[in-house]
Order: sequence, then C-alpha cells, then structure tokens
Amino acid sequence: MQRIELGGYVRGLGLLVTNPVVIVPPLLADLTAKLLSYALLGGPTDIIGSISGGFTSMLIFIIECFGFGVAMIAASYAWRMGRARIDAAWDDARRKLAEVAMAALGLNFALWIAGMIGGFLVPFYGALALTAVAAYFFIYTLPAAAVGGTPGFAALGASVDRVRANAPATLVLTAVSAALIVLPERYLFGWAFQFGIVAELAFDSLVTAIVFAYLAIVTVRVYDDTAVSYWRRY
Repeated sequence: MQRIELGGYVRGLGLLVTNPVVIVPPLLADLTAKLLSYALLGGPTDIIGSISGGFTSMLIFIIECFGFGVAMIAASYAWRMGRARIDAAWDDARRKLAEVAMAALGLNFALWIAGMIGGFLVPFYGALALTAVAAYFFIYTLPAAAVGGTPGFAALGASVDRVRANAPATLVLTAVSAALIVLPERYLFGWAFQFGIVAELAFDSLVTAIVFAYLAIVTVRVYDDTAVSYWRRY
C-alpha cells in the first residue's frame, strides 16, 4: 500500500541534530567542488549549474554526488543503530566509488537531456518542467548505488522501480528536495559576501552541507519505503 509518512521528516531533523557528523561528507565535497570550479571555470558552479554536458561541470557534479552518497550511507547507520558511523560509511563508499560515479554520470546526463529537450519544446519553462519530471523519476538513483549497491547505470532503472512502488511519497520527497535546494540558493547565498569572498564560500558551503545532510537522512529512508513504511520501523 502506498502511503506518505510526514512524521519521518520531523524525525529526520532530530537524527541530524544528534548525528551532525552526517554534514561532513557533503561539506568536504562542496568545498572541493567550489574550489575546482573557481580553478577551472573561473567562478562558482553550484549543484544545479553543474548539470550540463561540460566535462568539468560533470566532474563537479560527480564530486557533489559522492559526498551525498557517503552521507546517505552514514545516515543508514544512524537510522539502524542511532549513530552515524562515518568511518564505516567512508570505507563502504570507497568500495562503491565506481558505482556511485557511474550513477551520478547517468543522472547528470538524464537531467541534462531532459532540460535540453524541454527547452527546445518550450524555452525555459519546458526545460524546467521536463527536468523536474526527470528528477522525480530518478531521485533514487544515488541511494540505489550508494546504499543499495546497484551497479552503475542500472541505478537509474532501480530508481524508476522505487518511484512506481510509492509514487506519493516520492512526490513529497521531490518537492522537499527541490525547495531545500532552491530556496537557500535564492535567499541565503551571497549574504556573507559582505564579509569577504572566503566568508561567502564557507557560509554557502555550510548551508549546502546541512541541506544535503538532511536530505540524505530522509532520502535513505524513503528509498526503501515500498509496501511497508520504514518510518514506522524505527
């Protein structure tokens, strides 16, 4: 039976507070990606801007996704054991590096193609709409690779299967993810520029890391939410 367990999002906040170490992987990944974008592109490239066909942008996207993947593995330990084991998560992520990288590459390509086709049909709004649809169906690609161990591009298909298993819960997760990614970028990023470029870099990366740490916690649970709600198991 398909269902939506909104209470799990509140519990996810509590799990993040008691396991702040989940913030570390996406923070390191975002700092690395930002430094790389400054060095090779001459300016910042965020997670949305890195969805393109450029080699450097794809590399930045893969780095961000790997940090997200490590956070999800750590979050899975937090849900099962009450404590995020970052050391075990890192060891597990290293073994799955190829799978996560290929899954991230496939996800980047799928979102880019969706945006390109949508933009061709209806400029801007078509790209936005079709990218949103692609994000909905492929939202479980990274947890499928990082947590589920699904090899490479097969994680895209695994994501579609999970969406079909619980479409309402996936719709909520997609909406929450979009809001938490877009709203800070629109209203918070750039605030710290008054204190200098380094302060802006640190502040934006910290906000991004907190957002993706929380999304890792809730995504890893909804990922396995099919007939039985995982929110009720823990």
